[in-house]
Amino acid sequence: TGLNKKLGEDQFYQEFEKREREKYQKKVIGCLEKCPNCYRICDVEHNENPGEPGDLHACHRGHQYFGFSGKTFPGTNIVSLYYCSNLTNDSKWLPNEKKWSDLKIMNPWNEWDYSGLPSDHVKNKLKFQKAWKAVGRIICKTHHIESVSYTHLTLPTIYSV
Repeated sequence: TGLNKKLGEDQFYQEFEKREREKYQKKVIGCLEKCPNCYRICDVEHNENPGEPGDLHACHRGHQYFGFSGKTFPGTNIVSLYYCSNLTNDSKWLPNEKKWSDLKIMNPWNEWDYSGLPSDHVKNKLKFQKAWKAVGRIICKTHHIESVSYTHLTLPTIYSV
């Protein structure tokens, strides 16, 4: 019985150490979930249940252009320079042509907070324009898609998922 008790204590301490290590790794590394639209990594410091009501994923530092992940406008080979903040409740998505207001309540979108824009929305927009100008052509070449400059962009009302 003394040996069994010792083995039980060892297992308890090993599991405790593992849980504590994982908890601190999450704090240091952060959440690794990506926005289902723009694929920007969540920047929320979560409590215990990420994605649950009250602890939703979000991109508080701003969503990125869909094109950073190689997304194109539907039916074209032209890179999409939309980002999540461009979406309105009436925006339609392919292939099912659901409205954004209907889609964002479904999984995985319902695990994300899309309410409102970050307070520094203009700063984020300028930051991504500058980043796209620097690396956009490289991203397009990598994904074999047609590049477009932000100033020559005309935005359709249908997006691709």
